[in-house]
Amino acid sequence: MLKTMLISMTISTALSCQTGAEAILVEDWTSQMVVQSVEPRVILPRSNVTLRGRGFVSRILGTSRLRFLGTTTTNEPNVYPVDVSALVRVDDSEQITFELTPDLFSQVCPAGVGQFNGSIRLEVASIQSNEVYSTELNNALLYCGLELVPRLEAVESGLYAVNSEVSVTASNLLLGDTEGRTTIRVDGCFLASNQQPPCNVNGRPINGFETDIEVLSPARRENAIVTLTPAIVGVLPGQLTARVQLFNYHSNGQSQASSIVDWSVDLMPSLLSYVEPEGSSLGGFIDFYGSGFVGGEAGELTEITVNGVFEPTGNAPPKALRLNLVGEFQSSGLVRYVLNEDDELGQLLDLRRESGRVVGTFGGQVAFGTESAQFDPIDAYFEIQPIRQIVYVKYTQGFLDALSRFGLRVMDAEIRRQIVVRASQIYGGLGVEFRESKPDDYRLFAEVEMTGVDPNGIGLIGYDNTPGKDSGNLRLNDQIGGVHALTQQDGYPGYGGVFVESFLSFSKRPPRGLEPNPGATDLFDQIFSPFRPDLAGQPILQNERQNFSAISNGDGCPASRNDRRGLISCAVFAMGNMLGGTMAHEVAHSLGLADPGGMKFHNDTDMPNHLMDAGFDRPFEERAAINGAGQEYFCQENFDYLYDILPVNDPDPLPSRTSCY
Repeated sequence: MLKTMLISMTISTALSCQTGAEAILVEDWTSQMVVQSVEPRVILPRSNVTLRGRGFVSRILGTSRLRFLGTTTTNEPNVYPVDVSALVRVDDSEQITFELTPDLFSQVCPAGVGQFNGSIRLEVASIQSNEVYSTELNNALLYCGLELVPRLEAVESGLYAVNSEVSVTASNLLLGDTEGRTTIRVDGCFLASNQQPPCNVNGRPINGFETDIEVLSPARRENAIVTLTPAIVGVLPGQLTARVQLFNYHSNGQSQASSIVDWSVDLMPSLLSYVEPEGSSLGGFIDFYGSGFVGGEAGELTEITVNGVFEPTGNAPPKALRLNLVGEFQSSGLVRYVLNEDDELGQLLDLRRESGRVVGTFGGQVAFGTESAQFDPIDAYFEIQPIRQIVYVKYTQGFLDALSRFGLRVMDAEIRRQIVVRASQIYGGLGVEFRESKPDDYRLFAEVEMTGVDPNGIGLIGYDNTPGKDSGNLRLNDQIGGVHALTQQDGYPGYGGVFVESFLSFSKRPPRGLEPNPGATDLFDQIFSPFRPDLAGQPILQNERQNFSAISNGDGCPASRNDRRGLISCAVFAMGNMLGGTMAHEVAHSLGLADPGGMKFHNDTDMPNHLMDAGFDRPFEERAAINGAGQEYFCQENFDYLYDILPVNDPDPLPSRTSCY
């Protein structure tokens, strides 16, 4: 049996240049790397170890490796020197997770057990300067073990609904994934309230039922929750009397068991208590709250019944409704129904054209196998909103790192804000909404990946890689990013998104490995060269960010070379507009533009500031909205098409749009 050991640590925030040579470039990311903690505190073969901190960078800027430097001491005692390194992949600026492979584990923990005491150093070899920069966590204390014996103190007894989360007080738990898993085994009997004792005659025996637990404190391998699933108790009210035990199943095939404790549960009836009245639009969730909901596994179902009317917006007559809605299980207290075009409600209403209110009596049932239990009905309503296209703007680690190539890394948040501002302005007067957080109120939403380098290797600045042409926006859930096999089969590049580093090709002096594109201009260099490290510029500093002043008009850009504050404002404005406009352009492609119903992807005629003109018909100053060029917008016919499929009640914010032709 292993005892959990604490990690004590201090943070070394100083960064060192490993080569001893004076850096030629001023790289803005090197001073931001900090390692703050490592977990879990007990490490095993094939554990997933997480390093937390800030300022971590991806391979766009450099190659990262971790070094364990120190000693490992066993109880004998034997002392083993440790100097072990491993390359790691960085996908997040605040955490790095890597597998402690058996080989790596044996080098950190040569005897299989013991205490590692030393430092954990993150080293990054810069692609631009060839320097190696590092930051480390000093006085890290990790405890090595080959196996863990779980300790179970108690499983909370009491009154619960089915699928409630029940607290488990325990330690020495496995964390899943590659190192192994901890399960809880239940032996006992469940007696429904409508049955008489004894349970072994009239109840349901539970013999050796085993299920996973969720560890609440992975760093300490302590405490967990177990879900009171229908597989344990069914869906009828009653009482569970049981004895429970934890089992650790290790990656080496060995298992260890805890002691046994008693557990009793009084199961309450399932209940529907509230319908979220705000509702949603096509592709969004209608939320139903209560307790004892089920679903997500074979034989489990929560069904909501509606007996009422649909009251449409406007003067149309109401429609009578008798519906059975199948909810998506989220938890014991929440099921969500997705407004869709395929079930009873979607066939009765045109959810792309109609909006209004569903009013009536709501009831339903939960079912598990042959068991079922009815809800007491409640009076409620929910709104059906006009159709909207939700767009999730997903920023990758590569996005942040590519900003370092411009010297703009510390302005990440301000640039993101301007991206959404610019895209929202372009789609003003239309039912399109851009969000920086992944939507949790919609099942169907579009996603645009904002990243660093074009994975296609051809220097694209943006690309809609959704398959086919979605005239009428029938899908609602296009993904512009990652890779689409169907698109590759059509002979087009497979990877989509917006690629920040490729915009450096608008420079007449792009970095090594890039060539100027036909739209390269001195204006680009006047905006960004004051900050670019490869041009001996001075990246924006944190204290300069604190004095940042956003601008809403780029007519005064580029600013004077002596006006550092103005230069920063112009750079953020131009970068946000370039990226926001490109994102808006790619989203418009996914909505069916240009030439909806036809085969063309861009407007035939080059006109000033028309967003859907072809790439090099959109010069840098239009994209950036600087130097008096104005801002890009949808020409009239493009806007009319979008308004037809995504209408709103607001007036067009640009009533004097010019024709596309």
